[in-house]
Amino acid sequence: MTTRSSDYAGVQSNSQFLPYNWEDEDRFYTLHFALRDLFSSNVMPAVLPRLIKGACVVDIGCGNGPWITDMATQYSECEYVGVEPSVDMLPEAMPLPNVRFEVADIMDKLPFESNSVDVVHIRAQGLQFKKEEWVKALREVYRVLKPGGMVQLLELHNAVSLGNLDYDIATKLGPILEESGFQLAQLKKKKVHFASDGRLGETFVAVTLRTFQAAQDFLAPLMGLDIDDYRHRVEMVCAQCVKHNAHLTWYAYVGKKP
Repeated sequence: MTTRSSDYAGVQSNSQFLPYNWEDEDRFYTLHFALRDLFSSNVMPAVLPRLIKGACVVDIGCGNGPWITDMATQYSECEYVGVEPSVDMLPEAMPLPNVRFEVADIMDKLPFESNSVDVVHIRAQGLQFKKEEWVKALREVYRVLKPGGMVQLLELHNAVSLGNLDYDIATKLGPILEESGFQLAQLKKKKVHFASDGRLGETFVAVTLRTFQAAQDFLAPLMGLDIDDYRHRVEMVCAQCVKHNAHLTWYAYVGKKP
């Protein structure tokens, strides 16, 4: 959807188009369950054969652990490791015996031996990886995966480029996977409309608002805005997206290590 600054005239940040409680949403858990509903699963069909007893499943950029804890309950015979570059993002406690967490940065080195991991999951890292870092990250994933291992990528297509970030990266991950040594095993894309998809659309509005709020210290200076103006602008844009029933497109890729 293309918008102009004139589209925002008269739209207040407390617009009727915004979810009532979006500021109270936990963005990691809200995004997790929204994407699970959108794709009808936590994993793509191509990944399922790797989820056998004793399989090592790694979630890179795990946040406070919604995907990995959901998976650890659903496929309880696998072993799970969540990876985050900062300990501040990780949950304080994890009651599940088949889940542990590691503090590591994929841009340095993952804390796993070569050929030791069955599945790697990476989701919504568009604000974390610069354009030139995707191949480096995926080659490190390739190193730790066993032959026949799978990497699953979920990324939002936003058709925006800002600084060294490429919000159009979702459409490019297939060739990047192949450049990193993977065979493309599966690609699925799903579209969600902010207004006409009911509760799911409302949930993605809340996710969008919270995601941009979390990135405000980085994005506001790039946009030449102070924090209050940035927040108001984001809320106005999201309200207009709902009003005009704009949509998001999420891409899910599965790459296989030969």
